[in-house]
Amino acid sequence: MKEYDIVEVIVEKEKYAKEGVHKGMQGIIRDVSTIDKKFTVHFDGGEDCVDS
Repeated sequence: MKEYDIVEVIVEKEKYAKEGVHKGMQGIIRDVSTIDKKFTVHFDGGEDCVDS
């Protein structure tokens, strides 16, 4: 995945739900960290750091 790719949440996870992110939501990758294999995804209404 690369910056500005569109992604969709395909599983409901408690740690995402706590941030207001739920299954079926789409977001845009804003920052990719190759060191710890994480990326920041911007969802309408906020941001959440999601493990790749």
